[in-house]
This record gives sequence, structure tokens and C-alpha cells, in this order.
Amino acid sequence: MAFTLAALSDEIAPDLATALQVMREEGIGEVEVRTVSGKNVLDLTDDEAARSYAEIAIAGFRVSGLASPIGKSSIERPRTYEAGRLRRALALCTIFHTNRIRLFSFYPPEDGAKAPEAFLSEVVARLGAMAAEAGTAGVELVLENEFRLVGDVPSRIAHILAEVDSPALRFAWDPGNFVHSGVQQPFDDAWPLLAAFTTCGHVKDLRRGGDHVPVGQGDGQWPKLVAALAQRGGVPLVIEPHLKVARHSTGYSGPDLFRQAVAALAALLTTV
Repeated sequence: MAFTLAALSDEIAPDLATALQVMREEGIGEVEVRTVSGKNVLDLTDDEAARSYAEIAIAGFRVSGLASPIGKSSIERPRTYEAGRLRRALALCTIFHTNRIRLFSFYPPEDGAKAPEAFLSEVVARLGAMAAEAGTAGVELVLENEFRLVGDVPSRIAHILAEVDSPALRFAWDPGNFVHSGVQQPFDDAWPLLAAFTTCGHVKDLRRGGDHVPVGQGDGQWPKLVAALAQRGGVPLVIEPHLKVARHSTGYSGPDLFRQAVAALAALLTTV
């Protein structure tokens, strides 16, 4: 069994050079690009993206995917907003030589007048159209669960993925975000529903009502998750620990805490 390890570079440092050096020392060979020097990947110009990719490639790393914010917006925004951002992300996939884009399942209206279930059909329609476009381009979209989105808990995520029913839309399992969303037993509750859709995992853990912690020290049921993934031959694991800062659109650990996160993950992987 072998897991492929990747990391969100901006979890380590805002600049690629520092992040790549730490990743090399920790034996991580793939980069997930979210921001570069404080600029979101979707906002990079073609020249900025090409320079970033050259820096990554020359250093001997592969780009595992683009950690985009697509779908981390209100369902009340016009469909054209995220459709346009998807087209930009697809163009950036060509520059970064990757075929994977992370995205999300939209926020319901803030007034809370309707339950999230009322917006499932609209989310399915939007993500279905995106999956069709991405599939034509040979790109896989991975849907991440996150707090307060329409797709935040296992039942709604499973509904979305089953209704879209596309190999171009898969699932990025984030145990820490499940805990944040109030899922009491993330593996026990979600694995029967989402195992078939899961194509990668996000290395993040959280204590209920508390802080982000290294994997295995929180309530994300990480030992059960890695055991199940190992039985399937492993999947890519993207290290995104949020050990210092956890915000709406980003997180940060810094080099020292990132190393702690990698050590905790390495110790956990030796048990399977």
C-alpha cells in the first residue's frame, strides 16, 4: 500500500520557494495550488501561472490539482459567475499540467428561510453542467465538504454526487470539515454513502468544539479512514492542516506546524 502525498503550498508559506523546500525535506512530491504570494490561483495571469508552474517543475514537483474556490459562493448568484470561474480554472489546468480542480457546493441564502435541502436540485444542475464541461476537457472536479454549504453533511453530499452521476465529479473527503459541520462520527456516518465517490482526502482533523489538531488527535476518525483507503490501494492525500489559522477561504500552518502535521500523518500511515 502506498499513499501519494501532496500539500497546499500556502499552508507552509506564501512564497513557493520556501514551501517547496519544506516539502522536499518532508518527502512530499506534489503541490496543490491555492494561492501564490497571496494571490488566488484563479486570479493569476497566464504569465504568473506559467512562472509559478516553471518554479514548481524545475524544483522537481508535480501539480496535483488546483484548490479553487469555485462554488464557495451564494446559490443566489447567477450561474454565469461560477461558470466563468470554471472556464478560467480549466485554462489554468493546461498551464499547470494538471487534470484536477477542487470545488464546493454553494452557500444557501443567509436568511435561513429554507432548509439546505431546498437548494439541492439547483446545486445538482450547476455542478452537473460543470462536470459535463470538465469531462469534455479531460478534467476531474473534486467536491469538498465544508461547513454551512448545501453539501456539508454526508446525506446531502451523497445526493448531489449520485444525481450528477458523472465520473468527472468525485469527492474530496475532509474529516475536519465533517467535524466542523456537526457530523458526530465522520467515517461511520459517511463512508457507506461516499466511499464509491471518494478520489482523494484532505489531511485535516478537528476536535469537536475546539481547534484544528494533527490527524489522529481529533474527532475525524482518521484511523478508520486510512485503514479503509489502504484496502483500496490508497488515494492521494492533500495536506491542509490549518494548525495556525483557519479562515473561510484559506488556512495556514507555517513550516514548523506543517512538519508536525506530516509527522502525525506518517505515524498514522505506519499503522495500516
